[in-house]
Amino acid sequence: MVEESDTGETSKDRILNKTLELLADNTQGLRYSELLNQLSSAYPSIPPNKIQGIIVRCVRTDPRVSASNGIYQLQSTSQTPPVQGSTTQPVVQTTNALQDAADYINSNECIIYAQFADWLMGASSICIAATPLVTTNTQPSNQNPDVIGVWLPKMDDIFTRPMEFISVEIKKDVQWKKLVSGLGQAAAYTLFSHKVYFVIPGTSSEFPPSNEINIYIKPSNLAKLNTICQNLGIGLITFTARLQGDEFNPDYLLFDFKINTNPRLNEPNYEALNRFIRIMTEDDFRALKDQIDENLYNRSSFNQIRHVIEYDEE
Repeated sequence: MVEESDTGETSKDRILNKTLELLADNTQGLRYSELLNQLSSAYPSIPPNKIQGIIVRCVRTDPRVSASNGIYQLQSTSQTPPVQGSTTQPVVQTTNALQDAADYINSNECIIYAQFADWLMGASSICIAATPLVTTNTQPSNQNPDVIGVWLPKMDDIFTRPMEFISVEIKKDVQWKKLVSGLGQAAAYTLFSHKVYFVIPGTSSEFPPSNEINIYIKPSNLAKLNTICQNLGIGLITFTARLQGDEFNPDYLLFDFKINTNPRLNEPNYEALNRFIRIMTEDDFRALKDQIDENLYNRSSFNQIRHVIEYDEE
Protein backbone atom coordinates (compact mmCIF):
# COMPACT_ATOMS: atom_id res chain seq x y z
CA MET A 1 0.00 0.00 0.00
CA VAL A 2 1.39 3.43 -0.99
CA GLU A 3 1.58 5.83 1.96
CA GLU A 4 0.25 9.33 1.44
CA SER A 5 0.78 12.50 3.46
CA ASP A 6 -1.94 14.88 4.49
CA THR A 7 -1.26 16.82 1.29
CA GLY A 8 -1.83 13.74 -0.86
CA GLU A 9 1.86 13.26 -1.71
CA THR A 10 3.22 9.73 -1.77
CA SER A 11 6.42 8.80 0.06
CA LYS A 12 8.22 8.76 -3.29
CA ASP A 13 6.97 12.28 -4.12
CA ARG A 14 8.07 13.64 -0.75
CA ILE A 15 11.53 12.06 -0.92
CA LEU A 16 12.09 13.16 -4.51
CA ASN A 17 10.95 16.75 -3.86
CA LYS A 18 13.05 16.98 -0.71
CA THR A 19 16.05 15.53 -2.56
CA LEU A 20 15.76 18.23 -5.23
CA GLU A 21 15.45 20.88 -2.51
CA LEU A 22 18.54 19.62 -0.64
CA LEU A 23 20.63 19.40 -3.80
CA ALA A 24 19.59 22.92 -4.80
CA ASP A 25 20.80 24.17 -1.40
CA ASN A 26 24.07 22.19 -1.67
CA THR A 27 25.46 23.06 -5.08
CA GLN A 28 28.69 21.13 -4.42
CA GLY A 29 26.61 17.98 -4.03
CA LEU A 30 25.91 15.55 -1.20
CA ARG A 31 27.39 12.15 -0.54
CA TYR A 32 24.93 9.26 -0.34
CA SER A 33 25.29 8.98 3.45
CA GLU A 34 24.65 12.73 3.87
CA LEU A 35 21.60 12.65 1.63
CA LEU A 36 20.18 9.60 3.38
CA ASN A 37 20.76 11.10 6.85
CA GLN A 38 19.11 14.41 5.93
CA LEU A 39 16.11 12.69 4.33
CA SER A 40 15.75 10.36 7.33
CA SER A 41 15.78 13.37 9.67
CA ALA A 42 13.20 15.17 7.54
CA TYR A 43 10.87 12.13 7.37
CA PRO A 44 11.40 9.99 10.50
CA SER A 45 8.14 8.11 9.83
CA ILE A 46 9.50 6.64 6.57
CA PRO A 47 11.77 3.60 7.16
CA PRO A 48 15.42 4.28 6.14
CA ASN A 49 15.44 1.23 3.86
CA LYS A 50 12.45 2.62 1.99
CA ILE A 51 14.17 5.99 1.67
CA GLN A 52 17.25 4.17 0.37
CA GLY A 53 15.20 2.48 -2.32
CA ILE A 54 13.54 5.74 -3.38
CA ILE A 55 16.91 7.51 -3.58
CA VAL A 56 18.22 4.85 -5.93
CA ARG A 57 15.12 4.93 -8.11
CA CYS A 58 14.91 8.72 -8.36
CA VAL A 59 18.61 9.03 -9.20
CA ARG A 60 18.36 6.33 -11.86
CA THR A 61 15.18 7.70 -13.48
CA ASP A 62 14.95 11.43 -12.79
CA PRO A 63 16.78 13.49 -15.44
CA ARG A 64 17.28 16.38 -13.01
CA VAL A 65 19.57 14.39 -10.70
CA SER A 66 23.12 13.20 -11.34
CA ALA A 67 25.28 10.79 -9.32
CA SER A 68 28.98 10.49 -10.03
CA ASN A 69 31.65 8.96 -7.77
CA GLY A 70 29.20 8.82 -4.89
CA ILE A 71 28.25 12.53 -5.10
CA TYR A 72 24.61 13.47 -5.78
CA GLN A 73 24.01 16.78 -7.59
CA LEU A 74 21.46 18.53 -9.74
CA GLN A 75 22.28 18.06 -13.42
CA SER A 76 22.57 21.82 -13.99
CA THR A 77 25.08 22.05 -11.13
CA SER A 78 27.11 18.96 -12.03
CA GLN A 79 27.51 20.13 -15.63
CA THR A 80 28.39 23.77 -14.86
CA PRO A 81 31.79 24.52 -16.45
CA PRO A 82 34.50 26.14 -14.34
CA VAL A 83 34.61 29.93 -14.43
CA GLN A 84 37.47 31.19 -16.61
CA GLY A 85 40.09 33.03 -14.64
CA SER A 86 38.95 31.50 -11.35
CA THR A 87 41.61 31.64 -8.66
CA THR A 88 40.22 28.61 -6.80
CA GLN A 89 43.01 26.13 -6.14
CA PRO A 90 42.55 22.36 -5.73
CA VAL A 91 42.53 21.17 -2.15
CA VAL A 92 45.79 19.52 -1.13
CA GLN A 93 45.49 16.97 1.66
CA THR A 94 48.09 16.74 4.38
CA THR A 95 49.99 13.52 4.92
CA ASN A 96 48.34 13.18 8.33
CA ALA A 97 44.84 13.43 6.85
CA LEU A 98 45.58 10.75 4.25
CA GLN A 99 47.15 8.49 6.87
CA ASP A 100 44.15 8.98 9.15
CA ALA A 101 41.91 8.03 6.22
CA ALA A 102 43.97 4.89 5.53
CA ASP A 103 43.84 3.89 9.20
CA TYR A 104 40.08 4.43 9.26
CA ILE A 105 39.51 2.23 6.19
CA ASN A 106 41.74 -0.49 7.65
CA SER A 107 39.62 -0.62 10.79
CA ASN A 108 36.22 0.05 9.14
CA GLU A 109 36.03 -2.04 5.98
CA CYS A 110 32.23 -1.70 5.96
CA ILE A 111 32.55 1.93 4.81
CA ILE A 112 33.25 0.52 1.32
CA TYR A 113 30.07 -1.57 1.20
CA ALA A 114 27.43 1.13 0.63
CA GLN A 115 29.43 2.91 -2.07
CA PHE A 116 30.04 -0.39 -3.85
CA ALA A 117 26.32 -1.24 -3.71
CA ASP A 118 25.60 2.16 -5.27
CA TRP A 119 28.18 1.48 -7.98
CA LEU A 120 26.62 -1.91 -8.77
CA MET A 121 23.29 -0.21 -9.46
CA GLY A 122 24.60 2.99 -11.00
CA ALA A 123 27.82 3.29 -12.96
CA SER A 124 28.21 -0.41 -13.72
CA SER A 125 24.49 -1.36 -14.11
CA ILE A 126 25.40 -4.86 -12.91
CA CYS A 127 22.39 -4.98 -10.55
CA ILE A 128 19.01 -3.32 -10.36
CA ALA A 129 19.01 -3.79 -6.57
CA ALA A 130 21.95 -4.14 -4.19
CA THR A 131 22.54 -3.72 -0.47
CA PRO A 132 25.29 -4.25 2.10
CA LEU A 133 24.57 -7.44 4.02
CA VAL A 134 25.39 -6.48 7.59
CA THR A 135 22.53 -7.90 9.65
CA THR A 136 22.46 -11.58 8.63
CA ASN A 137 24.12 -13.28 11.58
CA THR A 138 22.64 -16.75 11.38
CA GLN A 139 25.43 -18.18 9.21
CA PRO A 140 29.15 -18.52 9.87
CA SER A 141 30.93 -15.30 8.88
CA ASN A 142 32.74 -16.97 5.98
CA GLN A 143 29.36 -17.70 4.38
CA ASN A 144 28.12 -14.10 4.56
CA PRO A 145 28.76 -11.93 1.48
CA ASP A 146 29.52 -8.29 2.23
CA VAL A 147 27.12 -7.07 -0.48
CA ILE A 148 24.33 -8.88 -2.31
CA GLY A 149 22.46 -7.85 -5.43
CA VAL A 150 19.80 -8.92 -7.89
CA TRP A 151 19.50 -8.54 -11.63
CA LEU A 152 16.03 -8.69 -13.20
CA PRO A 153 14.85 -8.25 -16.80
CA LYS A 154 12.94 -5.11 -17.74
CA MET A 155 9.26 -5.46 -18.54
CA ASP A 156 9.72 -4.38 -22.17
CA ASP A 157 12.67 -6.71 -22.87
CA ILE A 158 11.84 -9.06 -25.76
CA PHE A 159 14.76 -11.45 -25.31
CA THR A 160 16.14 -11.83 -21.84
CA ARG A 161 17.74 -14.19 -19.34
CA PRO A 162 16.52 -15.45 -15.95
CA MET A 163 16.85 -13.56 -12.69
CA GLU A 164 20.37 -13.53 -11.20
CA PHE A 165 21.51 -13.45 -7.57
CA ILE A 166 24.91 -11.79 -7.07
CA SER A 167 27.28 -12.02 -4.10
CA VAL A 168 30.28 -9.84 -3.32
CA GLU A 169 33.28 -10.30 -1.03
CA ILE A 170 35.21 -7.10 -0.25
CA LYS A 171 38.70 -6.99 1.24
CA LYS A 172 40.60 -3.83 2.17
CA ASP A 173 43.71 -5.88 3.05
CA VAL A 174 46.88 -5.74 0.97
CA GLN A 175 48.67 -8.77 2.44
CA TRP A 176 48.76 -11.82 0.15
CA LYS A 177 47.63 -14.29 2.84
CA LYS A 178 44.52 -12.26 3.68
CA LEU A 179 43.70 -11.71 -0.01
CA VAL A 180 43.85 -15.45 -0.68
CA SER A 181 41.64 -16.06 2.36
CA GLY A 182 39.12 -13.56 1.01
CA LEU A 183 39.20 -15.21 -2.40
CA GLY A 184 38.38 -18.51 -0.70
CA GLN A 185 35.31 -16.87 0.86
CA ALA A 186 34.25 -15.54 -2.54
CA ALA A 187 34.64 -19.02 -4.07
CA ALA A 188 32.30 -20.41 -1.40
CA TYR A 189 29.56 -18.01 -2.55
CA THR A 190 29.41 -19.72 -5.96
CA LEU A 191 27.39 -22.43 -4.22
CA PHE A 192 24.33 -20.16 -4.00
CA SER A 193 25.08 -17.32 -6.47
CA HIS A 194 24.74 -16.88 -10.21
CA LYS A 195 27.68 -14.44 -10.18
CA VAL A 196 30.36 -13.64 -7.60
CA TYR A 197 32.66 -10.61 -7.39
CA PHE A 198 35.85 -10.22 -5.35
CA VAL A 199 36.71 -6.58 -4.57
CA ILE A 200 40.24 -5.63 -3.48
CA PRO A 201 42.58 -2.60 -3.43
CA GLY A 202 44.16 -1.69 -6.74
CA THR A 203 47.77 -0.88 -7.59
CA SER A 204 49.38 2.53 -7.45
CA SER A 205 49.76 4.49 -10.68
CA GLU A 206 53.08 6.10 -11.57
CA PHE A 207 51.76 9.54 -10.62
CA PRO A 208 48.80 9.05 -8.22
CA PRO A 209 46.55 12.05 -7.47
CA SER A 210 47.52 14.04 -4.38
CA ASN A 211 44.28 13.09 -2.62
CA GLU A 212 44.59 9.34 -3.25
CA ILE A 213 44.96 7.19 -0.14
CA ASN A 214 47.89 4.80 0.11
CA ILE A 215 46.06 1.45 0.09
CA TYR A 216 47.61 -0.57 -2.74
CA ILE A 217 48.53 -4.17 -3.48
CA LYS A 218 51.61 -5.33 -5.37
CA PRO A 219 51.17 -5.55 -9.17
CA SER A 220 52.50 -9.12 -9.10
CA ASN A 221 49.83 -10.12 -6.56
CA LEU A 222 47.11 -8.48 -8.64
CA ALA A 223 48.28 -10.40 -11.71
CA LYS A 224 48.16 -13.70 -9.81
CA LEU A 225 44.70 -12.99 -8.38
CA ASN A 226 43.47 -12.01 -11.82
CA THR A 227 44.55 -15.39 -13.21
CA ILE A 228 42.99 -17.31 -10.32
CA CYS A 229 39.70 -15.40 -10.63
CA GLN A 230 39.57 -16.11 -14.37
CA ASN A 231 40.09 -19.81 -13.69
CA LEU A 232 37.41 -19.86 -10.98
CA GLY A 233 34.92 -17.73 -12.91
CA ILE A 234 34.91 -15.00 -10.22
CA GLY A 235 34.76 -11.34 -11.18
CA LEU A 236 37.71 -9.29 -9.93
CA ILE A 237 37.19 -5.60 -9.17
CA THR A 238 39.79 -3.21 -7.76
CA PHE A 239 39.23 0.05 -5.92
CA THR A 240 41.19 3.18 -5.18
CA ALA A 241 40.28 5.48 -2.31
CA ARG A 242 40.56 9.26 -2.17
CA LEU A 243 39.77 11.98 0.32
CA GLN A 244 37.88 15.18 -0.39
CA GLY A 245 38.79 18.08 1.87
CA ASP A 246 42.00 19.08 3.62
CA GLU A 247 41.11 17.32 6.87
CA PHE A 248 40.05 13.75 7.49
CA ASN A 249 36.31 13.13 7.64
CA PRO A 250 34.90 9.65 6.96
CA ASP A 251 31.93 11.21 5.16
CA TYR A 252 34.31 12.50 2.48
CA LEU A 253 35.96 9.20 1.62
CA LEU A 254 35.29 8.26 -1.99
CA PHE A 255 35.96 4.95 -3.70
CA ASP A 256 36.45 4.39 -7.42
CA PHE A 257 35.94 0.88 -8.80
CA LYS A 258 37.35 -0.83 -11.88
CA ILE A 259 36.45 -4.21 -13.39
CA ASN A 260 39.53 -6.32 -14.05
CA THR A 261 37.84 -9.66 -14.77
CA ASN A 262 34.18 -10.36 -15.51
CA PRO A 263 32.55 -13.27 -13.68
CA ARG A 264 31.21 -16.43 -15.25
CA LEU A 265 27.47 -17.07 -15.04
CA ASN A 266 27.01 -20.03 -12.68
CA GLU A 267 24.13 -22.40 -12.15
CA PRO A 268 23.83 -22.25 -8.34
CA ASN A 269 22.58 -24.94 -6.02
CA TYR A 270 19.00 -23.67 -5.65
CA GLU A 271 18.44 -25.46 -2.37
CA ALA A 272 21.42 -23.54 -0.94
CA LEU A 273 20.21 -20.28 -2.54
CA ASN A 274 16.71 -20.63 -1.09
CA ARG A 275 18.18 -21.51 2.30
CA PHE A 276 20.36 -18.39 2.17
CA ILE A 277 17.40 -16.17 1.20
CA ARG A 278 15.28 -17.59 4.03
CA ILE A 279 17.82 -16.75 6.73
CA MET A 280 18.11 -13.13 5.62
CA THR A 281 16.69 -10.74 8.14
CA GLU A 282 13.59 -8.79 7.18
CA ASP A 283 15.62 -5.56 6.93
CA ASP A 284 18.10 -7.09 4.50
CA PHE A 285 15.34 -8.64 2.42
CA ARG A 286 13.29 -5.46 2.25
CA ALA A 287 16.36 -3.37 1.36
CA LEU A 288 16.53 -5.41 -1.84
CA LYS A 289 12.80 -5.69 -2.40
CA ASP A 290 12.10 -1.98 -1.97
CA GLN A 291 14.65 -1.11 -4.64
CA ILE A 292 12.92 -3.16 -7.34
CA ASP A 293 10.68 -0.79 -9.26
CA GLU A 294 7.67 -2.76 -10.48
CA ASN A 295 7.10 -0.23 -13.25
CA LEU A 296 10.50 -0.94 -14.80
CA TYR A 297 11.19 -4.58 -14.08
CA ASN A 298 9.38 -7.80 -14.85
CA ARG A 299 6.60 -8.39 -12.32
CA SER A 300 6.76 -12.18 -12.50
CA SER A 301 10.50 -12.11 -11.74
CA PHE A 302 9.89 -9.66 -8.92
CA ASN A 303 7.24 -11.98 -7.47
CA GLN A 304 9.74 -14.83 -7.49
CA ILE A 305 11.76 -12.86 -4.94
CA ARG A 306 8.82 -11.45 -3.05
CA HIS A 307 7.28 -14.85 -2.35
CA VAL A 308 10.46 -16.72 -1.44
CA ILE A 309 9.93 -15.46 2.09
CA GLU A 310 6.49 -14.88 3.50
CA TYR A 311 7.04 -11.98 5.85
CA ASP A 312 4.12 -10.59 7.79
CA GLU A 313 2.95 -7.59 5.78
CA GLU A 314 0.79 -6.22 8.57
